[in-house]
Amino acid sequence: MVRQVLSEDRQGLRSDDTARGDDLKSRIIKMIPGEIVAAYIACNTAITQFEGTDATYWIVFALIILLTPFYLRRIMQIKDLVQILIMCVAFILWCITLEQPFDQVFNDKNAQQLFSTLALTIFTFAVPIFYKGTEQKH
Repeated sequence: MVRQVLSEDRQGLRSDDTARGDDLKSRIIKMIPGEIVAAYIACNTAITQFEGTDATYWIVFALIILLTPFYLRRIMQIKDLVQILIMCVAFILWCITLEQPFDQVFNDKNAQQLFSTLALTIFTFAVPIFYKGTEQKH
């Protein structure tokens, strides 16, 4: 699946044309950085299992967030910098919901869980409503 979000520009297209942009559902799916979150979860699980330090969690988070734009651009072939930025923010929100190492930032674990759940849910569903993607090249 192409991960670049394409706008729903239907000008000049007949009803039988297949060159259509992404609808809301497709935009939501394309902007969830699932494979990046999965890599982060795998690393966090290993750090927990082998009793890594708090610094190890932060180092892994920093490395993955730094590599994310390169991965999205080169592997997923996303050219739009706005979409890359949106997916980086989404990754950060997903990480906050996983607690470590962000449990050090929040004094109250319940507040962290509430904030992260609400922020992630609202972000995931609100951004694709406003971000329509890039223009298709015919």
